[in-house]
Amino acid sequence: MLPARLFDTISITTGRSGRVPPGRPVAPRGATTVCSVSAQRPVFRAERPPAPRPAPDWRQRPSRSTAKTGVSDGPGRTGASPAMLPQPQPATPTVGPSPGTKRTMRTLGNGALPYSRRACRRQPPLRQRGRRERPGAKASSAVPAAFHSGAVTQTHLSFRPSRSVENRTMSISELQRAIREGRCSAGELLHRARDRIAAEDENLRAWVCLDDRAAECARELDRLAAEGRFAGPLHGIPVGVKDVIDVAGLPTAAGSEYRGGVPAVTDAQVVRRLRAAGAVIVGKTVTTQFACFDPAPTRNPLALDRTPGGSSSGSAAAVAAGHVPLALATQTGGSITRPASYCGVCGYKPTFGAVSVAGCFPVAPSLDHVGLIAASVADLCLAAACIVEPLPEEPSAHTWLRERLQAVSAEHWWANGQGPSGGISVAPQRLCFALVDEPLAAHCAPETLAAVRETCERLRAAGVDVGRARVPDEFKDAWSVHRCLMAAEAAAVHEADFRARPEEYLPNVRSLIEEGLRITATRYVAARRRQAVLRERVVQTAFASADVLICAATPGPPPDRSTTGSPACNSPWSLLGLPTVSLPVTRFADGLPACVQLVARPYRDAELLAAGAALQDMLFDDLVRPTAW
Repeated sequence: MLPARLFDTISITTGRSGRVPPGRPVAPRGATTVCSVSAQRPVFRAERPPAPRPAPDWRQRPSRSTAKTGVSDGPGRTGASPAMLPQPQPATPTVGPSPGTKRTMRTLGNGALPYSRRACRRQPPLRQRGRRERPGAKASSAVPAAFHSGAVTQTHLSFRPSRSVENRTMSISELQRAIREGRCSAGELLHRARDRIAAEDENLRAWVCLDDRAAECARELDRLAAEGRFAGPLHGIPVGVKDVIDVAGLPTAAGSEYRGGVPAVTDAQVVRRLRAAGAVIVGKTVTTQFACFDPAPTRNPLALDRTPGGSSSGSAAAVAAGHVPLALATQTGGSITRPASYCGVCGYKPTFGAVSVAGCFPVAPSLDHVGLIAASVADLCLAAACIVEPLPEEPSAHTWLRERLQAVSAEHWWANGQGPSGGISVAPQRLCFALVDEPLAAHCAPETLAAVRETCERLRAAGVDVGRARVPDEFKDAWSVHRCLMAAEAAAVHEADFRARPEEYLPNVRSLIEEGLRITATRYVAARRRQAVLRERVVQTAFASADVLICAATPGPPPDRSTTGSPACNSPWSLLGLPTVSLPVTRFADGLPACVQLVARPYRDAELLAAGAALQDMLFDDLVRPTAW
């Protein structure tokens, strides 16, 4: 049983537009919702709280008349008359490829995949420029023919970015507001994404292929917007998808040459969720081979001679470079948190199983997570509510988590009934933070430990309660248990292909599989039992006097490109399946960002993201990566 004072109340305050500069106290305005969450519950059991406020109807354009009167027309707001609430709209179909339509793709360089050893040595430049369509003119390709794989239908983009949204740093919620106010469109955002990819990816190498059907999806979204309807909270937002996640019509090569030719038949479940929320899938981002340890050719946009981390190398680099404001990523050890931290952006790994892995190429099924990378925690919070869904194995817990995320997301969006607000605020002073020092400190450089201590001091100066976490002695076994499970399960996934074509596997993947083939069934079962015991012991002990744990996100600054860095700070949380979010908090001596990760109990993702967004607004806003969206 947990102490009654923990998570007694979390005050989620809305109505604040934009971010708060460092040093300025949060001055919220508008409505305040106090979400009461009982602490008297078993550790792994998520109870259904009182019925949450209904989420807004994303298809309804916000009322402009209430902006002058100050009367809220958001769902459930005090003072809103029934006539002013959003009226039900006909069901909006998921924007995506129609069944039976031809899917097209663009590869980077004569059909070669950019992570192949041949393509790494030589990649032709991307020179992609959209052009306006002239009446009677022949459709022109948005990228040169050299970048098409085989006979590909050539498409064009007939839109240019509006000046109102150019050369600015805009969050996803601000982009949504611009779309709903008619200041930009889904087509314009897609054009900007492709334009940047064309200009920069020759050096960055973050993308595997682009999807020609994205332009059709963007036009359909713009047609809906012209009718005053919107597909969802990510309407028109360009998204990159890591190349271990299926996108219909595009191959899922998982960083391997021999798997690169067969297109996926259907979207992965998480991609379907994004499309249902209105996202536009731009293309596939580079991954290390089979989402393991061997470096990909992707470079860090903050320092081209440094690694962007792995295995979600392309997703982190694409967000940090401003190619897309949001990207899907996966994590088995540290493949979301570490790349996001090395590239100076934010990463979210959900509670294990909260996001479906159906349609994702597996690494180790008992450790695999699907998550998100974005420029800010507030953007992660908004997108997380779209991808979490009830699953058959844990229907009640997952339904509860999704409702909590939607409640936080709704508070973030419907501030004073004027659609998406610019910020999200929670009262961190109501939460207890605890620093996890040993045994993680043994894996960290002195400058990393200094950055974490500096962060804790800044939190204390802001009135946040920061103590020291007490972790059980068994925690030191987390790394060996994680390695055993990852090796054994990776060997089970790859055994047939590995025995047939071992030369196709890069050295680190080959070593992992060979190690896994030597693990006995007895040892594997013992490791699985140890995983369950560790999870229970850590949750009971470390969270006995804390709501959120804080620790280093990486052992140090990003190393050179011969490695993807060490996952030592991340793999224990992947083993335990706890939700984590990473964010930049200061800089190392070389100017590259230093990040921390926040960790919460299972299914406390909503509170974790809300707290992380509030801390970023209050103290670390100057470190939010300016991605020019």
